[in-house]
Amino acid sequence: MKTLFFLVFILTGTELSLSQVIVDSINRIDSTSAIASSDSVKGKQDTTALNEYLREVVVTVDPQQASNASITVIRKSKLIIVQNGSTEYQITPDTMGMWNAPLSTYLALGNYDFIIKKEGFKSILKKIRIAKKQKDSIAIEMYSFEYLKHKREQWRTVKWISAGVSVLASIASYYFHNRINTYKEEYDNAVSHSVIQDKRDSINRSRAYYRISSGLGFTALGGFGISWLIENSY
Repeated sequence: MKTLFFLVFILTGTELSLSQVIVDSINRIDSTSAIASSDSVKGKQDTTALNEYLREVVVTVDPQQASNASITVIRKSKLIIVQNGSTEYQITPDTMGMWNAPLSTYLALGNYDFIIKKEGFKSILKKIRIAKKQKDSIAIEMYSFEYLKHKREQWRTVKWISAGVSVLASIASYYFHNRINTYKEEYDNAVSHSVIQDKRDSINRSRAYYRISSGLGFTALGGFGISWLIENSY
């Protein structure tokens, strides 16, 4: 990049100011959508103007089968460059272009939508903010339709097991609740000490079973709801 600026200087015979360099660099990104950086020297350039308004971004996609997925980059925010108190240049939102992963490019600061697509995989919309402290590497995980189908089937099974447990626990709760009421009546009508003691023990035991079955029923019902939500998220 430095070499390019030097050649422009030699050919035109005029000296480019720092603001001109910035505008020229940003304009090149606006007109060509991005600057591909396959050259390691390019990737490590330390030009003050570029560091101020641009960041190199490397996007990779996993798993290996989706490593060459298409990436559409859409700029969502406006970039305003101010030099000496006045606006020198603006970039308005637009679709910058589509490439195949792995992608190495320079992007102006701002907000972007990355749309990642690969045949046989679920498409992904990932919102990215390019800031001055931007990490230079972005890893994106894609999931195949086969994998998603398998996960839905797993959670569907968990969902219906939870539903069955909830129903059985509810029936058990109802049963032990009735037993508690029956033992209470027998306890109230008991005369002998041994019968009173036996009914008291039966009441306490039924209460313990009732609490267990009720807790299990509510837990299973919650598991049913969570499993249903997770199933539908795939």
